[in-house]
Amino acid sequence: VMDSATTIILISLGIITLCGFGAFGFFSIRENERRAAYLAFGAAVLFSLPLFLASLLPIGVKLVILGVIAAAAVVGVVLFLLPIGRVERGDNAPQGRFDERDIMFARARLTPGSPEYVAYYAKRPGNQQSDDKTRALPGLLSTNASKADPLAFASADASFCLTEAVREEVDGPVAPTRQTRQALSAAQMTDYIKGMARYYGAYTVGITELLPYHGYSHIGRGSGDYGAPITLNHRYAIAFTVEMDYAMMGPAPDAPVVMESARQYVESARVALQLGYLIRSLGYPARAHIDGNYRVIAPLVARDAGLGEIGRMGLLMTPALGPRVRLG
Repeated sequence: VMDSATTIILISLGIITLCGFGAFGFFSIRENERRAAYLAFGAAVLFSLPLFLASLLPIGVKLVILGVIAAAAVVGVVLFLLPIGRVERGDNAPQGRFDERDIMFARARLTPGSPEYVAYYAKRPGNQQSDDKTRALPGLLSTNASKADPLAFASADASFCLTEAVREEVDGPVAPTRQTRQALSAAQMTDYIKGMARYYGAYTVGITELLPYHGYSHIGRGSGDYGAPITLNHRYAIAFTVEMDYAMMGPAPDAPVVMESARQYVESARVALQLGYLIRSLGYPARAHIDGNYRVIAPLVARDAGLGEIGRMGLLMTPALGPRVRLG
């Protein structure tokens, strides 16, 4: 009886293991994650086969194997329940404003020997050696890059050129009179603006009060004078996401990722510009923040607008799409 019981338990554990990893592999195939599927099916065989073979061993050996499995399970449960490495969440709002000249994109644009280059590294000498080393590498769309793809890079370059072409369209004149034909409440106007953002192509949209730490302290790129202080007089910020294509992002870090990322920078710029034109036509000031011409730190605004949380990888993690979004 004991021998039969241990045999049934081992075979049952083998079936559970096989089905568990097999299901993971099946759903990975459905999600087009072939590498994960191969690993899952391999693990299904690797971990279930010893259990099936163990069921053929003498009763004494089977009892020892089950004892080891039970002990490992108990230890695993205890370790899982222990509050080890718990992260205490508190107020993680920045205490000050961030200088846009310090971001990697602004530093990469500095030309060695230029007044901006000399002034920046006089202020941040610790960054110069690593920045010069990075600057000597092939550029993002260089044909000498390890993942170079001329056709995909041409598409990405076309997208970047388009955002560059509309860079100065982020602001403009405000209609002299405010549209009051319809007496809309604040809540109704909020719904209208959010609805228009989605109509223009936003995936999610939120609104938050514009706080000091949302804005950069000094200009690092875009319109205006390099190093000039930034002042934002708006009361509120509208944040939105646009979705990056799942299939295009899957091959990361291959060229399709750059191609799709650049395309969605265009889409987020288009939505932002349209919203800006719309709001100004209603008689209210509005500035769009697009690739290459931001005045705010978009992930912080989006986080405070309820679109997600800042993840450990430093990007906005959204509930539905994770980091597979571009922000405006």
